[in-house]
Order: sequence, then structure tokens, then C-alpha cells
Amino acid sequence: MLKNTLFLIIYCRIPMRICIIIVMCFFSCLLKANTYCPLSFFDDLKVYKKNILTKSGRLKAESFAEYGIAYSEIRKKRKFTEHSESMLLQSVQKNPYADTPLQLLLTIWNYKLEYDNIQKFLLPIAQKHPDAFSINLVVGNQYIKQKKDKDALTLLLKSFNSADLSSKDLILQEKITKIILAISNLYLKLDNVDDGEAFWDKVLSHKIFANSLLIRNGAIEFFAQYADKGPDGFFAGWSKRRYLSKLNDNINAFEKLWYANTKFNTLILRSVLKVFKQYNRFEDGEQLLLFTLLRNPKNSAAMLLLADYYYDFKYYTLAELAWQKIINSDYYPNAGLLWKYIHSRDEADFYFQLGNAAFYAEDYTEAIRAYKWYILLHPKSVPAKFKLGLVYMQLFDYSNAINTFSKISHLPDAAFYAALSALYIQDFKLAYHFFDLAESNALKLKMKNFLDINFYLQFAIVADKSNNFDKAESILIKLFNENPKNSEICNFLAYLWVEKGINLKKAKVLINRALKKEPDNSAYLDTMAWLNYKTKNFQSAKKYIIKAINADKVLPDAVIYEHAGDIFFALDDKKLANYYWLKALSVYSDEIDTDALKDKIDSLNHSELNDN
Repeated sequence: MLKNTLFLIIYCRIPMRICIIIVMCFFSCLLKANTYCPLSFFDDLKVYKKNILTKSGRLKAESFAEYGIAYSEIRKKRKFTEHSESMLLQSVQKNPYADTPLQLLLTIWNYKLEYDNIQKFLLPIAQKHPDAFSINLVVGNQYIKQKKDKDALTLLLKSFNSADLSSKDLILQEKITKIILAISNLYLKLDNVDDGEAFWDKVLSHKIFANSLLIRNGAIEFFAQYADKGPDGFFAGWSKRRYLSKLNDNINAFEKLWYANTKFNTLILRSVLKVFKQYNRFEDGEQLLLFTLLRNPKNSAAMLLLADYYYDFKYYTLAELAWQKIINSDYYPNAGLLWKYIHSRDEADFYFQLGNAAFYAEDYTEAIRAYKWYILLHPKSVPAKFKLGLVYMQLFDYSNAINTFSKISHLPDAAFYAALSALYIQDFKLAYHFFDLAESNALKLKMKNFLDINFYLQFAIVADKSNNFDKAESILIKLFNENPKNSEICNFLAYLWVEKGINLKKAKVLINRALKKEPDNSAYLDTMAWLNYKTKNFQSAKKYIIKAINADKVLPDAVIYEHAGDIFFALDDKKLANYYWLKALSVYSDEIDTDALKDKIDSLNHSELNDN
């Protein structure tokens, strides 16, 4: 019966589309009956075909039969075979306009990693049939992967020029749209703005494409690349202003289409929002998103884009509110799937985004809660732990900051912030440990930019305060050898030697070099005063310490005042010594030993009482 039916279909010249539907119905029945379609079924189709069909009709029938054979064989054997691949290729060659055989053939080649077959077999078809848009797109994409952008553009332009742009066939319009967007991207890659502009003028002259959101979106992306490039000026900026005008025209057209319709995929807004960010047009994007949400308050995509949009424009409080709504509301059950599609991150990432928004909105309590939730769901997350540590530092909770950073101390930045946190609570040994860890890990990772002058200057300070003189000295000598003209390094190394009472001649050379560059620097003047004090040149020490005090009136330094007291005490001016020591106590500083200073004051006052 099946054979006779097929014979009647062909003999009676039933239209090919109806023929294919009938054949597929039989084919489907066979599959549902759990019986694999025998290959002889398609052989019979070939046997009964007569010359009464047109050539194109016969090719389509044969293409369909060969696709059916290949599909049946793959289903039966549950694997790709050379024969099924050969049948699919023949199917595509005989009917290059059918997408299904093409997609299955590409699946086989992708599975076998035989991408060269695209050019080997499909390029000749594409050249012969420029209106076979799917094949031309496949070949064009292969050219792009091979960085043959000019070849891809030539091929796709030929395909575009063969298209009937007035066709009302929606499937055909969709294929042409893909060709148009691919060509536009190639013009952008090749930086061919003039031809690209002419191309878009031609496309938008057709009403069907002028009323397409996808097309308008592509035009926006194209003109956005050139509307802010090049010089300004009356003549020089003419083309720039023209592109900006065309960008605005396409944005206005896009917005009109968006406001007038309800069935568009909200995710298309992503590229338009990107352009709004590029041109700092916050209100335009916000209006589009809020309108979309008013139209459908349960639109997950719009809400996700709004949260992202607020964050990008640094409206952190609004971003925080948006993320809280996404997380706490039952309105957006598919938000997780959409977020994974947009950013390839799971739903737990909502807490990380909320934490970021809350952190910059200075809502640290909410930030801690959000980051902790994310860490609970992703215990190995380094970024979340790092951000959590930063929040603790903002709250001056240095103990929790150290505890958090220590869990990811293999990261040089984390070890560095742990060191700073330890420094703030004056645990210099712990700070030294983390600085040492940060340095060793950065060296392993070859992070040269991380190990800069500022890092090593802070490391030297911590090494000095933790009584690791050798480390502090070696750091400063290394820095000096690399930066011999850096006055800060010269002063620091000189002061280190003066405090230790060693290399005083070298220290004097260094501090003179620093003072020559910055003669009114109070720290450098203090070092010179202290050097003279250590060498018992008290009059010279007095001269420099007075200069240091006068230069330091805006921000008084307790160390300078204590040194002044010591110098005047050495000059037997006990009244001024007591005055400056008391001044040193009145200025908060972790640089001085307040107990030792109080002992000096008590001793001085006790001796004066005895003298009286």
C-alpha cells in the first residue's frame, strides 16, 4: 500500500510540499510503530519516480529521500556512519535550501572535528547558490574563524544581493536578517565605515527591514562605533556628526517599535543598553526597562537588565533594591536560567551581585549577609571572600578581615590586605607574616606590577616595626639601587641606619640628596636633625629640628616633637624639652612609645623637684 501511495503521489504530480508532508506522515507512523524505516522504502521512491516531474522537483524529492535514508540509518545504528554522512551531503547538494539536512550534516562534522569539510564541500554550493542563505552563513562564519574577513564579506554580500528584500516570507526574512547582521559586523571588523554606511542605507530603505527590531538594533551597534570617533570641528567633525545623527535616528525608530509592540524578546535590549552606557544616556535606558516592567511586572529579563543597568551607571542603592526584589520576590522564577544564559553564572550569583551593589551603596550589613550567602552556596569562591574581607575593613573589623583574607592568602592581594589589617591593630609580627606571604606568592605568579615601590616601602615599615632590621634594610637597599633618585627611599634608608647607629656617613649622603630635592620636607629635616643628634652635633640638630617643626605646622608629627624634646634636653634646655615631649603626647601616633615618653617626662620633672 505504501509503495502504491508513493507512486500515486509522484505520478499525479502532487505539489512537492504536500508530497513531503505525506511521506513524513508515513515515516512518522513507521517510527511510532517501533519499526525502523527500511532503506528499500526510499529505493522504491527512486524506482517509481518518472520524468513527469520537473528537474528541480526531482532534485528536491531525491534530496528528501537521501535525508530520510541518512536519518533512518542514524536512528537505527545510533551513530554517525560514512554512508549517512554521504547521503546528507548529497541531500544538501541537491537541495541547498533545506535547513534540516544541513544542520544534521554540520552536527556530524562538528562531532568529528572536520571543519575543513565546510569549505571543501559547502563553498562550491554557496558560490553556485548565493540565495541559499543558511549555507552561505555557515561558509561565511568559517571564513571568519579562519580570519578571512574579506572573503567572508565578499561571499555574504553576493548572498545579500541575491535576496528578495520585499519578500513577505517570514522564514526568508529571518535568514536575510542574519546575513545583514553578519555583513554589518564584518564592516565593523574591517573598519570600513563608508561601505558599511552605504550598506545600511540600502537595508533601511526597505520598509520590512526598517520595521525590524533586530535590524534597527544592528544599525545602532554599527553607528555607535563611529559616532564618537575622529576629531571634532566644523569640517573634520562632519562625518562624526552624521553618524551620530544616524545613530539617534535608529535609536528613535527602535524605541517606537519597542513601545508599540509586546511580543519581542527583552534580551534584545542588551546591546541597546550598552550603547546608552557608551553615550551616558542613562534615562533612555531606564525608561525602556521601566516601561517593559510596567507592561509586564513579571518580566524576569527586564528586571535582571535593570539591576545590571543601575549598577553599571553607579546607582548602587537602586541596584541593591532591584537585586533584593529579584531574590526575595516570587515574580521571577526563571530569572536563574536567564542569568545563566546572559552571563554563564548560576542563580547563586544573585547574592554576589547584591553584595557588590550593597558594598558600593555603603550598606555593609547587607553586603556581609549577601556575600556570606554566596559563600555558603560556593564555599570555594575566592572573589566573594575577598570582597567580604574588604567589607570588614570598611567596618574597622580588622580581626574578621584578617580571618577572611587568611583563607585565601595564596592570592597576593588578599595577603596584602590581611597585612594591612594586622598593621591597623598594630600586630606587626602578623603583618610581617602576611607581607612576606604576599611577596612570595606574587613572585611565584610573576606579578611584577604588584611588587611595586609602594608595596616594598610598606613592607619595609612593617619589617622595621617587627624588629626585622635585616629584611627592612635589604628591601630599602634593593629599592635604592633600582631608584637612586627617589628621595623617599633615600630618607627611609638613612633614618633606618641612623636609628641603628650604623653607616652614618652614608646616611648623611642619602639625606642630603633627599633634602636637595625637597628642602622643606619635615620628615627629611627631622632625619637630618636626628643624625646630628646621634653624632652629638646638638646645635646643628637644633637648627634642623626647628625647621622640621616649622614645616610641619599643618599636620603635627609626634615623632618630630619627641626628637625636639630629646635634642633640647641634650642642650640642657629642660623647659623646652618638657614642652615638646608634652606636645608629642598630645598628638596621637602609633610611631612613638608613649610609656617610654611618659617615663622621660616623669624623670625630668622629678629631677627638677630635687634641684629645687
